[in-house]
Amino acid sequence: MMDSAFPPKSSRLAINLFFLYVGAVTLVEGFLMVRLSRGWTISDWLINYQGGFVRRGLPGEIAFHLARLLHITPVFFAVLDYLALYAIFLWAVRKITLATSYNFWILALLVSPATLSLQILGPQAGFHKELIYLAAFALLALLLQQHRISSLAIVGFLSAVLVFGTLSHEVTIFYCPYFIALLMLSGRTPLQAMRLCLIPFALAGIAFYFCLLHPGNFEVADKICSSLGYKLGAPRGLEICASGAIPYLTKTKEIARADTWAVIQQYDYFKIFTIFSLLAIFPAVGETVVLIRSGFRREIITVWTVACGSFLVSIALFVYAVDWGRWIYLHVVSIQILLMLIDAKAKEKRASEEPNPVRKGFAYGFPAAALLFVYGAFWIMPHASEKIRLGYVGRLQYLAHFSSHPKNQQRGETLER
Repeated sequence: MMDSAFPPKSSRLAINLFFLYVGAVTLVEGFLMVRLSRGWTISDWLINYQGGFVRRGLPGEIAFHLARLLHITPVFFAVLDYLALYAIFLWAVRKITLATSYNFWILALLVSPATLSLQILGPQAGFHKELIYLAAFALLALLLQQHRISSLAIVGFLSAVLVFGTLSHEVTIFYCPYFIALLMLSGRTPLQAMRLCLIPFALAGIAFYFCLLHPGNFEVADKICSSLGYKLGAPRGLEICASGAIPYLTKTKEIARADTWAVIQQYDYFKIFTIFSLLAIFPAVGETVVLIRSGFRREIITVWTVACGSFLVSIALFVYAVDWGRWIYLHVVSIQILLMLIDAKAKEKRASEEPNPVRKGFAYGFPAAALLFVYGAFWIMPHASEKIRLGYVGRLQYLAHFSSHPKNQQRGETLER
């Protein structure tokens, strides 16, 4: 199998331009979220402890006190949080990508609507608190790849990230197994990896337990809204507490499960998300075959064993929340980063064994570029129950329709529904 689907110099330039594009559009979309998704995206970052300890409240509590200290709106800190996390995430993934072989499957993982472009094609699915996990995972992957972090620093880093992430959103704990795979790919044995994760996982488990004990209720949600200068259940529109993440704290887990099951049945979730999950994971399967042929069977077994374990743990998310696209996205991106790390090792191995490799295998150039364009441009990973769109074409059509109805009340709800 060839080292690259395209000449290395042109591939490197294309990758840099791609990350520049993703970063620029993410920045624009991040600012647009202030107007287009206040109910779910912005307010999720503003949940605080002004009504007592409650799940998901740590970032909002910090933002609340900083806003009072500096006399600015806490919304500023919500935007600053997710844009800063995206900057770390994209920077780390770019650095990891530049060390890979740039083969067809790696490039397909990059342009996939289910990975780095998810927040562009479906903004409501991006800019949420799982960015804490993604940024931390990508950053640790880069540090391990460059051998710039000690075992003690790993324990401290994971402890801080997993506790903060879990107190920000419970989703963090369901993807913890991927950190074990990350440590194993850095050369540690399974036992060594689990020892390094023991304290961080235990602390995250304690944080998760307290979150379960304090799910929220009407009184807590009402006090949070009051602390932000809003009223719970106010008329729909741009009002942060009209509906969305903060009012959602009033729902019990039984109601959440019942609501989720109703949406699953109504919108044929199993069929739709099975199809799009297969599309999303397809490049990872292709890259898996390449790496097995390159002699990295053990590493591949590690990645997919951990992925299956994490998926089984995360089933709870699919039961209690309709945002299936977000949960699938986290799995796909985690697998993407792990495969890129192995691919970089495979590249180093081939370079030492074959200093001047002969290109062979998949045709490169225009045919590969055309296939990548079709794969990346003409589908989208659904977020929840929104209408399925035709990739970038559908996105442009939606924006054109949206801009022609500036007073539409949906602006206060989502960018999708």
